Formats: sequence, C-alpha cells, structure tokens
Amino acid sequence: MTINLDQIRTAVINYVDTKVTVTISNPATSGPNINPGESFTVTLTATNADAANGGVPLKDVVWYVVIQDEDIATFEVPTNPPLVARSGLSRNLPTLTPGSNVREMYLFPSSILGNFRSVGSNNLIPSPIAGNYLSVGDTDSISLTCQAGDGSTGGTCFMFAKIFATVDHDWLYPIDQDSASGVKGITVVG
Repeated sequence: MTINLDQIRTAVINYVDTKVTVTISNPATSGPNINPGESFTVTLTATNADAANGGVPLKDVVWYVVIQDEDIATFEVPTNPPLVARSGLSRNLPTLTPGSNVREMYLFPSSILGNFRSVGSNNLIPSPIAGNYLSVGDTDSISLTCQAGDGSTGGTCFMFAKIFATVDHDWLYPIDQDSASGVKGITVVG
C-alpha cells in the first residue's frame, strides 16, 4: 500500500471530527418542564469508533460545552473532581470557580498524569485515566448540572458539546516490535 505521509496527518486531524459521536441527553428535571430558576442535569456521552469502523484510542480528552443564551440557562462549574473547568483549551489557564454559573467551559480531567505503565524496554508513559482516555469502541459520559435563567418569559436556546482529544501515538506507532525469526539448523558432528 502506497500513501503519502501527509495523508496520515490529514487522517489524524479528521478522526475526532468524523469517528467520534457526542450526544446530549434530554434535561432531567423535577417536573415535566424546566421552570425559571430551576436546576436540571444533562448527560454528555462521547462514543469512539469501534475496530470495524477504523477506531483508534484517544487520550487527553477535554470536553467543551456551551449554551447559546445565558439568559435562558447556564452550566454550573463542577465542584468535585475528576473534572476541572477552565475558560479555554489550555491547561495553563486558571480554573473557573467551582459552583459558579457559566455560559461555556472546557472540562479537563483533574490529573493528566496518573500511574505510569511500561512501554518497551525503558519507556514509561502515563496510564489511561478514566474520563481522559477513549479506547477503541469505548463510551464515556459526564453529567452536568445546569441552571435555568430567572426570566419569567422563558425561552429556547441550544446547548452544544464536543470533545478535543489526541490520537494515542503509542498505540498508533507501537515500539519494540519484533520481526519474524530467522531459523537455521546447526549440526555438530562428534
């Protein structure tokens, strides 16, 4: 099979956009409707492609959520790990105040570096962390609390969710692969 190496780059860039699906559940409320000032929850689910559909593992998963109109609803910044909310897609940005209400946020696992696992002779890499790694065919979900606006007129707006992730290079480019063995019979005459 002949390919140009830039095709690998293009395939990696397109992978998360075409092979991962993200869904948002219907809001869970205490009654049949969301009332002004009421809290409700939504569950976000990301599903990675399975092996039959060309799935590859993803690491460093970051969730991004945004509500179209903050007068209608907002997200509550999670107060407990394993998620840390930031205002942008950089781990260097300050964290958002837990319990505050925001229109949008990026949700990072609280610790990118977990336990280490050995790969090859002397190479250590971080082990997958729950919520931070999507194996082939894997599904991961998070639940978020939202707050309806106080306006008595209500309204309708859209909520959006997606993930950012990195293809697991250690899986894609395995190291220390062995070749087929060379075999030769040796006869010693005594």
